[in-house]
Amino acid sequence: MFPIFDIRGKVVAFGGRCLEDSEVMKAQRIPKYINSPENLIYTKGRHLYALNLARKANGGKMKRILVVEGYMDVISPHQAGITNVVASLGTALTENQGRLLRQYADEIVLSYDSDEAGQTAIERGLEVLHSLGVSAKVLQMSGAKDPDEYILKYGPERFNKLIDNSISYAEYKIKRLEANYNLNDTSEKIKFLTKMAEILAKIDNNIERDIYVNKFANELGVGKEAILAEIEKKTLRNQNENILSVSKVDKKEVKETQDMQTENLIIYLLSKKDDNIYKALKENIMVSDITGTVQKNLISKLYDMYETGQSNNKSIDSICSSDEEFSLLTKILMTENINEDYQKILSEIIKNFKLKKLNNKKNEIINKMKTISTNDERELLETELKEVMNELGQLMIR
Repeated sequence: MFPIFDIRGKVVAFGGRCLEDSEVMKAQRIPKYINSPENLIYTKGRHLYALNLARKANGGKMKRILVVEGYMDVISPHQAGITNVVASLGTALTENQGRLLRQYADEIVLSYDSDEAGQTAIERGLEVLHSLGVSAKVLQMSGAKDPDEYILKYGPERFNKLIDNSISYAEYKIKRLEANYNLNDTSEKIKFLTKMAEILAKIDNNIERDIYVNKFANELGVGKEAILAEIEKKTLRNQNENILSVSKVDKKEVKETQDMQTENLIIYLLSKKDDNIYKALKENIMVSDITGTVQKNLISKLYDMYETGQSNNKSIDSICSSDEEFSLLTKILMTENINEDYQKILSEIIKNFKLKKLNNKKNEIINKMKTISTNDERELLETELKEVMNELGQLMIR
């Protein structure tokens, strides 16, 4: 029987551990652990086992707290002199527990059982702590199933070193992801890199992200540029609205796709009657690259107007041959609050079109690789894919 204390050291509940063997427990449907029923003073999602003892032993605020799964996983480290250990009372870490941890430590390390339930609980706990802005890591353990067994086998000093070498939120998620793929197979490695990029794209700190990019580029034998290109792909969908600042109109009224917003900006830039802008656009964006029907018609006519030298002596609306074209052109020309840095808009549009083309080419190669049957064909496609990935990486870091 384990008394459960609140942060002030008052007993608010008890936890019981069944002493029967697992077969008897299964036969009689006896749970391994059972807590006091929840009531006005005790809700398991609002308390942390032994937080009162950790707080007292460490003088209040701690540099780090280790969160474990069971009562004995707390008691064993405390007996060995490792007093910054608490347990989440047999339940996945809750938001209330996360706030409590944030109040008493700068960093949280999670150490749950290595089974699927324990690993799932770690993922949920990391998400909770991440959402609260708490620095969180995961303790990686081998040679024992839990902290209690590890300390009994290897001693407290080695366990402390294990805590010091805990891995970050991102690294843990990537290692979990890595277990699902055969990285000796090229197509599997590509799938893994794509998923890994989704994780890295969520890291706000550029220095932290760069550390992981370098680390996994070396481990996987992949160019850093290739991984950066994949990260760029994941964030590409937000670039237009973040950088180009098209308009302040209500989002509910804007039904155009991001592609169409970019194409409208091309029309806007061409309306400035600047030959240098036209030459840069024409060099990098063909009419066939435009997806919107009305936009394609207007851009084609504007290109022709520049080609024939009529851009300076011809009214811009004279190119319209339908009500749809006139309506769209009027809307574009009357849009307020467009960023006046035309060169910045121009360079971003060109960069996005190039990235889009290269990503399409990359996907085509990957799809071809799924159907080929000879090693020679695979090698050629792998070489082509590497070149495309390098181009993507170089473009992204410009």
